[in-house]
Formats: sequence, C-alpha cells, structure tokens
Amino acid sequence: MMWPEPGYKFLSSLAAVAHKHGITVEDSDSLELVLRAMGDELRSARLRKELVRSPLPALLLQILQKANLSERTEALRVAANLCIDNSESRLILLEVDIIPTIVRGLTESLSESTPILQQIRWTLVTIGAMLNMQMDCVPVKHALLDCGTIPQTFNALARILALDLKDPETHAVSVQAMEWGLRLLDDILTDEEAHTYAWTPHDAEVLFRVLQVWSELDSRYLLDTEGMEHRISIIESGCSILDHETKNSTFCTAVVDCENLDILRLLLHMVHETVVPHQDSSDLTDNEEPLVSSTHHVFGHLKKAATHTIVALAGEDANIDRLCPLSDGRLTHPNFFLETLYAWTSDVHGDSKKAVCAVLALGNLARGHTRSVELASQPHLLYHMLQQMILHPNDMHIVYAVIRAAGNFAIPDQNKSILVSSDIVTHACAYLAPEHDVKSPIQSGVLVLLKNLISSSSKPFVALELLGCLSDTSKNVLEPLEDLWHRTDDTTTQLRIARIYVALLRSVFGSDKGEESMHRLAEESAMLSTKLDAAYKHAEGKLCCPSVVKALCHLLCHSQQHTVLQNEGLLGLIFLIRSTYADAFIAETIFQVSSSPPGGMFACVMEALLYIFRTAPAQVASNAYVLWLLLEKDERASEWRARIEDAWSKCAHQM
Repeated sequence: MMWPEPGYKFLSSLAAVAHKHGITVEDSDSLELVLRAMGDELRSARLRKELVRSPLPALLLQILQKANLSERTEALRVAANLCIDNSESRLILLEVDIIPTIVRGLTESLSESTPILQQIRWTLVTIGAMLNMQMDCVPVKHALLDCGTIPQTFNALARILALDLKDPETHAVSVQAMEWGLRLLDDILTDEEAHTYAWTPHDAEVLFRVLQVWSELDSRYLLDTEGMEHRISIIESGCSILDHETKNSTFCTAVVDCENLDILRLLLHMVHETVVPHQDSSDLTDNEEPLVSSTHHVFGHLKKAATHTIVALAGEDANIDRLCPLSDGRLTHPNFFLETLYAWTSDVHGDSKKAVCAVLALGNLARGHTRSVELASQPHLLYHMLQQMILHPNDMHIVYAVIRAAGNFAIPDQNKSILVSSDIVTHACAYLAPEHDVKSPIQSGVLVLLKNLISSSSKPFVALELLGCLSDTSKNVLEPLEDLWHRTDDTTTQLRIARIYVALLRSVFGSDKGEESMHRLAEESAMLSTKLDAAYKHAEGKLCCPSVVKALCHLLCHSQQHTVLQNEGLLGLIFLIRSTYADAFIAETIFQVSSSPPGGMFACVMEALLYIFRTAPAQVASNAYVLWLLLEKDERASEWRARIEDAWSKCAHQM
C-alpha cells in the first residue's frame, strides 16, 4: 500500500474552500495546482476579503509546515496575494502565527540537493510574501524583526551570491530576489519604530556584495529593461539602508571589521568612479529614456550615500585605530585610506564631491591630541583645505566641510597657531556676514572653530591675533561676532557667541602676566615685552565694550541649571569689572531689568545670583558672591542687598 504525499491530507479541505468561493480548479487532485489557481484568483479584492476570513489562513500555516517545497512555494504566493492592499489580511495572518514559519523557512527549507533555480524561486517567493505582509503594517514589521528576519534575509542573499549562475533565466531570477531582499531589509531597518539592529561583518559583506550591481549600470550599454529596473531598485534600497544605518554604531564597526571584502576600498571606488553617465536623449527610445533618467538619479544617490558612509566610518570611535593607526605617536605608513583622502583634498580643481568626502572624513579622524596634531602636520593639508574653500566659495558643502574639519583640528594647542596663520579663520569668519545668515550650519561651524581655537589660556597669542591686536595681522573677529549676536533671534547662536567672549576674556585677562611669563611669551613670539604688553592692553580695551557685557548678562540669565554656563557668565563679568578699562556701562547693564527676556529664566543678573546661591555648587556660588562684592557699592545694589546677603548667608552655612 502506498502512503499519500504530505500534501494530500490538506487537499480536500483546500478544495472545499475553493469550491465554496467559486474558484475553478482544473486538477483538483494536485495540491500545488489548487494553490496556484487560488493565487491567480486573488487579484479580486472581494475574494481576498472573503478568503482571509475562511479556514484558508490556518490551512496555509499547516501546508507551510508539512508540505513539499513546490506546494509550500504556491502556499506562500497565496499568502502574499492575500495581503495585497489589505491590512486586515496581514493582521489575520499574524494572528495564526504564520510569520515564524515563513522566516524559518527562508533558509531551513533548502538543501544542497534542491535545484538551483528552485532554491532561488523559493527565496524570491518567501521574501515577496514578507514584503507584502509587512507593508504599512507595524505589528507585522515588529513580528518579522523579532523572528530574526534581518539575519535570515542576509543569509538567504549570501546563499544566492555563492551560487554559480551561468543560466540567463536563473541569473535574472536571482537579481529579482536580491532586489526584493534589499527592499525588505530597507523597509524593516528604516522603520521609525524599529529598534536598532546589531550588524555583523557578515551582514555588511552581503549588503555590499549585492550593491556591486552598480558597476553593471554602465553608460556604454543598456541592459534589458527589466534587468535595468531591478538593478536600479537594488541600488536605491541599498542607498536608503546606508543613509539610515550610518547612524548605527554597529553598522560602522561591522563595515570596517569585515575581512572577506574590502568594503572601505569599495566605498572609495564608488565615490571616485561613480560618474553620472551622459547620453544624448535624442538617441534614446521611449523605453530607454526613463531608465537613463533613473540611472542618473541613482548614481547621484549612490555617490552621496557612499560619501556619508565613509565620513560615518571615520567618525566611529571603535574604528579610529584601524583607519588611522599610530605607531610611537606617529601615523603609520602606508595607509591607502589616508593617502586617498589627501589626494582628493589636494585636487582643488577636481571633483568637489570627493573633496567634501575627504575633508569631512579627515576632520572626523582628527580626534584625540596626537592624531589631530599628526594629521595637521601633513605637508600642505591645511593649505589645500583653504584652497578648496577659496576656489569654491559658493559651494556650501565644501565650505561646511573645511570649517567643520578645522574646528576639530583646532582643539590641540599645537595646532592653534598653525590654523590661525593658515588664513582659514579669516575666510571662515566671512560667513558670519548677514548675507550668509541662511547658512546656519556653516555659521555654527565657524563659532565652534573660534571657540576651540581660543579654548586654552596657555595660547594667548591666538586670542590677541584674532582680536587684531598684533601689528602684523588684519584679523578681528569681534566685529562680525557682535553684529551676528545683535541681529540673530536664535538663542543658541547668542549663547555660543557669549561663550566665545568668555574664552577670549580668559585668554586675555586670565593668562599669567608676571615678569617671568611675559619674558617667556616675548621669546616665543619674537616680540619685545613692551609690544606684547601693549597688545594685551589693546585687547582688554576691545573686550570692555557694551556688546560683550550684554552677551555675558544674557548668558547668565539663560544658564538656568547649567552650572558650566553659570560659571562662565560669572567669570566673564568678573574679568570685565576688574579691568582697568571698566566703565559705568558695565554695572548699568548688569543691573538692567528686562520685563520679558526672550527665553530667559531670569529678568536680570541679580535674579540669577539669587537662584545660584540657592541651587548651585559651592564654587559657582562663591564666584557669584565675588561678583556681588564687586557690585555692592553701586547705588543700584541697595534694593538687592538684603535678599542677596540673606541668600548668601544660607548658602555659606551649607558649604
């Protein structure tokens, strides 16, 4: 006696469902053909709605668990078609717990003996079913994610990539499977509610092996229309994944850690070689023209995505020793990555997009004292960065890249004088002018650059030069900063400018001016001590101005619970009041009360002092009391004296 094949025991139940809903089946003795007939009929929205409420979903689950591969393939097609434009169907299939079975089946259902074309078709149909089921349906997306769909999909794509596909039909189906696979990964990875995926080097390798189809979109020939469309879709999905996952630390480390594929070199190749193909549209057919247009678009997206990925890899802390290794405090050579970035930066008349990529990546690598100093000392690097900005003043991508990178280079003390003398600062400050107010990221970058340059009181020459107080310089950052502070309505920008003022005050007023220190500084700068002393006095006079005082009062009134901002505002005002250039306007501004300070927590500095005495750490409160002692003799202090002294008394008692 012959036992029936596994599918036969489902046949009668499935045939009954088909008969009840008017589905004609030519061969009712074949489960595969009954399922295929059902899949064909599901183009009808009415029928989809009826069948999903029938016993069909539960039957499909059993077939997927127990039938043979051909029958399961048709069952998946039915499940996929049930979900077309129907979220109710997706939720019902979720309820019958079909998703874990589908995900497991993506790789577990195949063996080495399975014919190659059948393997690829199974992968294609499985991924297609998951694509349809998760579309616009967050619960299904989450279920797929929880069931391990992402690693399973990468494994399935890896299996396809490992096959020897010489047959044109098999190759075409494999390209479609890779297209759908990347679309599925894109939909799940970039979902706003999805948790961050933990990438592995294997995942990264598979993604970039699939993305290598970009090299097949050559301007010299056109693939068949369908083949072109699949490849364009693959690249679009891949770029979307890159755009999203470059913010994911595990992705950035996985790319660099991949040993089986040199992804970094591939990314550099994408940026270098991806040139939007030019083709005279008059030579194109009606079918070819939209394809060429799509190719133009996707090439631009690929170059941009590859650029962002390179920059993100350079910005990942875990990658720094791999991308920019040091030996005994010096950069190791050869380093093809750095050498490529240097070459792109120096090519001032070349591809501006490569220059942007290189400068941003170098800026990200300039983290940590030693690396930053080493990179800044590379022959002509800062000069070429400056030339990029000078030759492309209206290319905001290049300008932003240079200013942002310079801000990182400005952190170590050894780099500060080099940067100031390079004229990068002069050209950067030009973007603080009113005509550039719409370019807020660039202006923010300039403020960061200035803050980092003058952050060290051990380098007072930087502040003196930036203030235009040395005879051999025409720089003066104070005027553009004052103008920007007054015309902007952005509180963050105003606070950044105020903090730059504090850094300038610390450098000028806070540096050691003892005889020994002045003698050492004079020797370092090859200046006479008298000339150096005159430069300091000139700088002090410039900083004792109403706009600086007003900005510091604004900083203190907006500091709220930020003790660093509180302390900076206090120290800045103390420096000014103690200056020999101090005038009545300083105290007048400090005592001035605003009825409604925009965004400020306090109406005046005195209110801020009362708050600091009640809430701030001892050191900040002590500085607040020092400021009060410098002000208390002013006649306007009388109305505050009782409250200030009472608050200080309670504060001092708790110290």
